[in-house]
Amino acid sequence: MGPRTAILPERFRSLPNSGDAPGCSILMTNLLVGGVHPWLYPCRQISLGIKALHKKCYLDKVYILPDTELYKIFFPPVELVINSGYISDFSKAVADRLSRKTTRLTMEYCGLQRVFLRDTLEKVVLNYNVIDEVRFDSEKDLKVWALHMMSNSLRDVSFVQNMTALVILNLRSNFIATVSWETFKNLKSLVTLELGRNRLKTIDGGGVQLPSLKRLLLDGNALYSIDLSNVNLKQVKELNISSNELLSLNLFNFEQTFPVLVTLDISNNPWNCGRRQRLEDWMILKNVTKHQSNTSEVRCVEDHLQTIALTVPDGTDRFRDDFQRLQYFYYDQLGDHDANQRLSMAKARSGRLQYDLGQLNRFAHTTEQKINLI
Repeated sequence: MGPRTAILPERFRSLPNSGDAPGCSILMTNLLVGGVHPWLYPCRQISLGIKALHKKCYLDKVYILPDTELYKIFFPPVELVINSGYISDFSKAVADRLSRKTTRLTMEYCGLQRVFLRDTLEKVVLNYNVIDEVRFDSEKDLKVWALHMMSNSLRDVSFVQNMTALVILNLRSNFIATVSWETFKNLKSLVTLELGRNRLKTIDGGGVQLPSLKRLLLDGNALYSIDLSNVNLKQVKELNISSNELLSLNLFNFEQTFPVLVTLDISNNPWNCGRRQRLEDWMILKNVTKHQSNTSEVRCVEDHLQTIALTVPDGTDRFRDDFQRLQYFYYDQLGDHDANQRLSMAKARSGRLQYDLGQLNRFAHTTEQKINLI
């Protein structure tokens, strides 16, 4: 387990910056004669701060097993970076060994399978483990604003739905196959959402508003459709949907959802050529920068009949939107004079338009079925 090192007495904690980490290690070793409690895991390196001797403690080869006597573990009251070891279950009992002054915790390459988030933590980095379960006492008490869980074994992301302090959420390179916009509806402060390199095929819709979201990364999944019909992502400036299975996007919903988009990566999808060209024309019109992934580009599919079928949803939704606006206009124009007659006429027209819209929807569905059989 390596040599033990002491926690510094209070009189040494405000010493000026007098050297690098090795010099501090010598000082700490000399303090052992004072009989203070040792840390079970000494710092390999200590980054020095201006007002405190310890700002960040780097630990290696931290092993906490089911039979480990937890009362012997003393973590220093600073930012902790654990770079290696084995802690399969970072349980509540283990988390309680952290100092309440520790607000930033990094554990990478530690074989973590389950992790408990203590309510004192603010930034947590848990990349390169095998985590499939995240626990905590109460979401309302969590202060975590940055959660990085790249390259783990997560399949379910519902644990984040009430972590309302989140600003950065990185769930890249996990095993997430299904997700709904509803999962993130309470994350009103979320600025960055990374779901790249998972197993997503679709993202379910819902009346969701994410008013702070600016970066949305969905690259490297298996998305063949993205439901944006009732999603408000009006502050997103960077969107990456590269390396998926997208043939087309409903451009009407797309421009409604992302009105301030600045950069967009659509590369490495098997686009229908006509639909891709339409999307690229829209990007030029809206002055959206086209990003290109470094990997080789997938060729688009030249199929004019398919282009027509894939264009139908755009027209249908535009027609539905115009129809709704027309209804609002009629209702606004209804006055007290002869209101019943005018209302009756408006309802009759609405009924006819609804019938026509239903016919158009059925035609679009039939056409899509025929395309899929070709």
